[in-house]
Amino acid sequence: MYPQMYTQCTPKRRNQNIIMGKPNTGYVMELANGKFKAILELPPVNGKRTKITRTCETRGQAKKALADLLLKREVHMKNQREGIVPFKDAIEEYRKNLSLKQKLGQIKEKTAHDYEGFLKRLEQEFKYTSLNKMTSAVLDNYYKRLLTEENLSSAYVAKLNIILSGIFKTSKIAFPEISFKYNNKRDRGNKVHPFSTHELEVLNQYFKEHHEEIMSYIYAFALTTGCRIGEVAGLKWDCLYPEEDIIEIKNTIIYISGKGLIEETPKTVESHRRLVVPHSLFNMLLVDLKEHYRKHNINNTTYVFSSRNDTPLSPRNILRDWQKICRKAGLENHHTFHDLRHTNITLKIAKGIDVKTVSIMAGHADISVTLNTYSHYWKEAAQRAADIFKDIPLAYLKDK
Repeated sequence: MYPQMYTQCTPKRRNQNIIMGKPNTGYVMELANGKFKAILELPPVNGKRTKITRTCETRGQAKKALADLLLKREVHMKNQREGIVPFKDAIEEYRKNLSLKQKLGQIKEKTAHDYEGFLKRLEQEFKYTSLNKMTSAVLDNYYKRLLTEENLSSAYVAKLNIILSGIFKTSKIAFPEISFKYNNKRDRGNKVHPFSTHELEVLNQYFKEHHEEIMSYIYAFALTTGCRIGEVAGLKWDCLYPEEDIIEIKNTIIYISGKGLIEETPKTVESHRRLVVPHSLFNMLLVDLKEHYRKHNINNTTYVFSSRNDTPLSPRNILRDWQKICRKAGLENHHTFHDLRHTNITLKIAKGIDVKTVSIMAGHADISVTLNTYSHYWKEAAQRAADIFKDIPLAYLKDK
């Protein structure tokens, strides 16, 4: 039995000759060339209407084609309700949405590129599976294998899980509840690992004794400003305002495989910010760093931290050189370049700077990001605030 078709309608436009059915559902229309077209309008996706059409020679063929389309839609909707959606179809729909978001400027090219890496891994694993077969047990076992056999970090697996839940959401299917806790030997527990005072002293001593000039300037700048590595690489001379003691952060350098270095706007709207910095930082950049460039016959660079060819330094190269310096300096704890940013922020918290100011200077999208990421340090600051009153006699608490 074919689904019931609608037989009464009012044409939406004068040039339409709808002979059966309804606009916005399914209908048959007679074309100017004497042929007939079966048209099935699907429910809007992201506000955009889509249609499936079949052109036929006769009215009877068009009616049968419409009935077939309606039946296929019923089967599709039933499968969707039951989760019987091929993963390869679901992931392609997710890719379309991702591409649309990139065109609209809602996500950056680097983000879309990173997502594609995750999608390829998921596609390799589940390409021939339907969503209803991807149960909690299946996903838990998959994630365990990634952590134990492939030695991936829990941060990577957690990101993979977020993207996978987005694929389910795009297909309007409930995502299975995951019970597995993401942790393995590569994880560092608390994701914030600032340098200790002793470690900073070790680094300062190392830079005094060794000729790591460009990296010493990068180190001082990153520690003082708390900028991300891409923001450091993307800093231009025209973003320095020494008369106001302000540096504007409005560019970031990213690396995309197959494309090389690309200049973009910062990570979020809030990341485009103006930082008030000590004037000594301008002396270091405008005097010491420029003198270093003159010694090496590097003139009129666009970027503050530049190569000989007036191109920005690659964030990957900065990270590689930084890790070498940490090893040479004898630091036992593994530190990333991003830990300089953590150090900057935690030092501000320790000095009692309010959360709003810290969040703005860090370029966080929201204060909650600052509070959640550095929750341990805010608790310490709150305890210090509470300790102010511990020696004050509270007369109203006397025993009655």
